Amino acid sequence: MTVASEASSSTQSWTGVETAFAGGFKAKDAGDVQILFTSSLGVESALTNGVHFTASLGGAGDVTVTPVALPPAPGTLFIYRQTPAVQPTDFINLASFDPAVHTDLHDRAALRDAEIRRDVTRVALEAIMRGWSPVIAVVADGARFVLKVTGWTGGEGTAPAANVYIGAAGFVAAIADAVDIRGPVGAGAGDVVGPAGGSAQMMIAFFADTTGKLLREALTLTPAELTANVSDYAPAGHATAFLFRLTADAARNVTGLAGGAKNRMALIVNPNANAIVLKNEDASSAAANRFAVAGDVELKQNETLLIAWDETSSRWRRYGGALADASVRTRHFSAGAVDSAALGDGSVTPPKLGGAVAASINTQLWANFR
Repeated sequence: MTVASEASSSTQSWTGVETAFAGGFKAKDAGDVQILFTSSLGVESALTNGVHFTASLGGAGDVTVTPVALPPAPGTLFIYRQTPAVQPTDFINLASFDPAVHTDLHDRAALRDAEIRRDVTRVALEAIMRGWSPVIAVVADGARFVLKVTGWTGGEGTAPAANVYIGAAGFVAAIADAVDIRGPVGAGAGDVVGPAGGSAQMMIAFFADTTGKLLREALTLTPAELTANVSDYAPAGHATAFLFRLTADAARNVTGLAGGAKNRMALIVNPNANAIVLKNEDASSAAANRFAVAGDVELKQNETLLIAWDETSSRWRRYGGALADASVRTRHFSAGAVDSAALGDGSVTPPKLGGAVAASINTQLWANFR
């Protein structure tokens, strides 16, 4: 055989129906034929001669490859020759110098030269192809969202395979095998609960800690009038309410409010004349429902108190700066004397006022007189 061509490889498409491939090059030995398989995802793997395929040589050394157990189609076969870089002939012991021996040795040297040229070219092309960057899109797969490589940009030569998905360990062909970038489903049903009129602009929104639902259907709660002191107060709708409009038939005590939860706040409003007292640390209510407000808080008409539930201590606490204790009230003075009925606790006497108050003056003082 003489070497008339530098061809040492060929690229063939594998669709699953081919029964033989013409190599398009010559070889000295069928065992020198190798194949690299590239899947539709661009994953390359080496096949084994005699396991995945068989190679045969024609009379002039022409290569033919027959599939045996090729990987699933579609894919690309890079069929190539790899001549061993060895020289087994010992010329010293030859009785004669057979021309066929010399021809074979020179043929193998020429084959290896062509293979070296081929391999150098492939390495250079692969270096160029490393410049490709994927174009990625987010696509829906039912309730899932996955990443899809829709194309490649920035490289030279032949771009890698597109229209593949990103799996846990690389590219995958099936969308079902792609990684869900949306993450696991939460405990809630994903629905939003609110009033029929929708959500008003600038409206305060509250969400349930366990379900994630928006709680607004009972944002403002006006329970039935209090007709007695109440412990563990839990009017209908209290678990989702923010603003409590409390009224009473007489001065009434509230020793605790049910429904405390992580980060929950409640605004207590008294729109009517009879006072409502929020009792501080009153054992009449369960520990988690009690108020820790540094003293009983009496809400008179039109007074409000914003409280927040403290998860660490399981108590309702004032939200904001500290307020004065129960002695802080509106004080009325007229004609130089203290209105003791308005004063109530008797803690303030005229001498402490620093002088008389002129008649017809009605002054309101907010301070702690104790």
